[in-house]
Amino acid sequence: MNQVETSRKATEGARAFLSGLRDPSLLRDEILADIFRASAAREGDKVLFRSGSRVVTYREADAATDRAAEKLAALGAGPGKVFGLWMPRGIDLLLAQIAIAKSGAAFLPFDADAPVDRIATCLHDAAGLGLITDEAGLTKARDLDLPLHAAEALLAVNEMETATPVAASPDDPAYLIYTSGSTGVPKGIVISQRNICHFLRSGNAVYGIGADDIVFQSASVAFDLSMEEIWVPYLAGATLYVATPEIIADIERLPVLLQKEKVTVIDTVPTLLAVIPMDVPSIRLILLGGEALPPAVVDRWSIPGRRIFNTYGPTEATVVATLEEVHPGRPVTIGRPIPNYTCYVVDEAMNLCGPGQEGELLI
Repeated sequence: MNQVETSRKATEGARAFLSGLRDPSLLRDEILADIFRASAAREGDKVLFRSGSRVVTYREADAATDRAAEKLAALGAGPGKVFGLWMPRGIDLLLAQIAIAKSGAAFLPFDADAPVDRIATCLHDAAGLGLITDEAGLTKARDLDLPLHAAEALLAVNEMETATPVAASPDDPAYLIYTSGSTGVPKGIVISQRNICHFLRSGNAVYGIGADDIVFQSASVAFDLSMEEIWVPYLAGATLYVATPEIIADIERLPVLLQKEKVTVIDTVPTLLAVIPMDVPSIRLILLGGEALPPAVVDRWSIPGRRIFNTYGPTEATVVATLEEVHPGRPVTIGRPIPNYTCYVVDEAMNLCGPGQEGELLI
């Protein structure tokens, strides 16, 4: 143990704060579009998305989202602008998300079951330029006082007007997530390009998702856990097996399908993992978050060679702030900060608490 590490350990023992590994290489001036384009150039004709009989390569996704980004630029997209995204789970939803990122704008995602009035409230609060949706959404949202745009038309080869997108800067917004807020009124949280790109690298410095992995994509894009589930694989050059609403609904058949598709990584909430009726031997990595992890779930899913992480982090801190690799027969905690993060426990006067004292967690 070197002198710096010894000093840090001594300080952490005296006061209730924990620091993640310091790794300056993870802190870069980059944006989401940069990350996707770099992987697309590297991976080329490798499969990016698979869902049912549909397959889309990195090259095909790059071309389609470039087209859509140019059309969005003609509609006013650019740094500091916001577009809503409201579609069922599927490949086109993920392509539309990439296209917004490439346009320089920020995306404001909504769950497929979100009521139209909530969508209107959030988009007006965010000064959204419009809503990107599917054909069904165009009908359901027809009374919104906002422009509606069909994702299918944006992604297609057609004669829609185009313009050259203006790239976002690392400090521009990448996306917005609206939570219920303490008063019940939706509260918008803005995450910068710099912060989300750092998280993708910082998280994967621990997870180790690689180009050979097949990741099950099942989270709603309105849940910030989905940024980990979707964009870390983009960073790594992995393949996403994209769940449709029908796949998620058929929980009895799900493990057979995951094994058939050779899924190696699943990133979900403990509640969903707990109801999957049988093990999936192909899975080597399980990432869990969003709610408390019961030890019984850890016991059931632990097998030799498989890693399971319990993660924690409020939306404001960019997806995940702390994590722990969990093992059967051991207590489950939220672990330690990820690289370049620091956590403090303080009292009401913002003084650091001592070991064993209760306080507020600051990240």
